[in-house]
Amino acid sequence: FTKTFKLTQYVRPSELGLHSFYRQNRGDRVGMLYTCGGGFIDISHLRDNADWSAHIFYNINRWLGSGKEEETKNESGFKKRLVFFPKVSEEELAGLTVEDKEQISVSIGFSMALLHELGTVFNLQAASAFSVEDAYSNLLGQYLGIKAARGPLPFNAEMTEVLQSTLADLGAQDKRETQLAHKTVQNKWWKGSLFGRYKSVLKRDLTVEGNVVPFLVPVPFCKPAPVYLPIPGLLSNGRHVNDYYEIRAVLDDGVRENLNKLGANVGKSVSQKDFPQIVRAVRQKLVRSFGESVDKRD
Repeated sequence: FTKTFKLTQYVRPSELGLHSFYRQNRGDRVGMLYTCGGGFIDISHLRDNADWSAHIFYNINRWLGSGKEEETKNESGFKKRLVFFPKVSEEELAGLTVEDKEQISVSIGFSMALLHELGTVFNLQAASAFSVEDAYSNLLGQYLGIKAARGPLPFNAEMTEVLQSTLADLGAQDKRETQLAHKTVQNKWWKGSLFGRYKSVLKRDLTVEGNVVPFLVPVPFCKPAPVYLPIPGLLSNGRHVNDYYEIRAVLDDGVRENLNKLGANVGKSVSQKDFPQIVRAVRQKLVRSFGESVDKRD
């Protein structure tokens, strides 16, 4: 669904249904809902990212230190997308805790989600690229997928429970309140429009490092208490998550040319280490259209 006010699909937190890995059963509901602690949550993005992180975590012991590439599903904007796992000594691998592997899994999944947003910046999906709810929904999904993967129940059942309890903790609101929150920032964050166009989304979240801070709406039914989500960085051994994997994404020529025109200075292939300079370039494109406040929480 588009991220514009008139066509947004809202969903009740009480009617999300049973989670279905990779949407196999189609019984799980998706849509937008508002939470007091996490702002707008895109349940579709959350579910997809939860499945990603669970898949990664289930395979992380096999992949870490293998010296091999794992090819991923390709998307618009790229010729190929891979994850490379550099060789690591058995001694170092043995020293990684389960929590370290969780952090690496989340980092890989979040990096792939950022690639998705990057791939949409210069095509017809540009209206929703880096939208205000994307980063938070993506990263929250990554964490919940790991939590469900480690739970005692089968993944779908565990994910259903984890999602419900987390949304309750974040203060998830019903449809009416979500619509009111959305209307409060109409023409400030989004423009009401019949079709999703590039200039329909006025605010973007370009966070790639540190904490993902939710965009909160000043509404009477919520107290301002943002719940930050940390982007994985240092592990228990002092090494960085980036030391254990490398995104290898081969850009379409048009995407690469557009990024370099904006000062990104990237080659044919990019990794997660290129994200900061890529996002700075994307911000330049957005600032030209929406002004310096495009990523400010005001």
